[in-house]
Amino acid sequence: MRGIANNIATDEAFSALMSWWAMAGVDSAVAEAPVNWLRPAPARPAHAARADVATPGGPQYPGSVDKFHEWFRHSEDQPEAAWPGERIIPACTVNQPLMIITDVPDPEDARAGVLLAGDAGKLVDAMLVAAGISRGDVGIASVALTRPPGGMMDAKLSARLVARMRAYMAVVKPQRVLLFGDKTVRMMRGDMLSPGNALRDIYHDTVPIG
Repeated sequence: MRGIANNIATDEAFSALMSWWAMAGVDSAVAEAPVNWLRPAPARPAHAARADVATPGGPQYPGSVDKFHEWFRHSEDQPEAAWPGERIIPACTVNQPLMIITDVPDPEDARAGVLLAGDAGKLVDAMLVAAGISRGDVGIASVALTRPPGGMMDAKLSARLVARMRAYMAVVKPQRVLLFGDKTVRMMRGDMLSPGNALRDIYHDTVPIG
């Protein structure tokens, strides 16, 4: 009986330990090769290369914030033209101290007509207050202007929207960029979890996206 009791206690301790790791999100391997997450980050380049606004043979993007907003609002050559719902235009001006980017509008955003209108917006507002700034001081944009059907996008469409957002950022020129949400991070920094890659900054002009 004592041996059975010891086995039960051991099983419970093992189950509790595995449950803890599962709750921490590390219950499975993420890559075949080990990664030294504690190694020092690579030095930032002194002069980062300017991000391309248009590639040869690729789309030509507007050259000012106002023209970009008009293009977002009225152009039928946007993926969102085939999606239901009104487009939510980014609330950004040139050279703001911070630009917050999310992936797609939430259902609450679509109903309100502004980004980060629901619980996510309350979290952002609290973060900004803690940093000593208000929502009016920062720019807010989403990679997609409306919510795609089912909230899903394939890799080709995602790449197109990310290229558009990068061109928009090059015109808006925020001092800092905050990628809000795991999906946004994966879209804008898609290689960050590749084996052997440490977390790193992405630059438009000389501004880091973190």
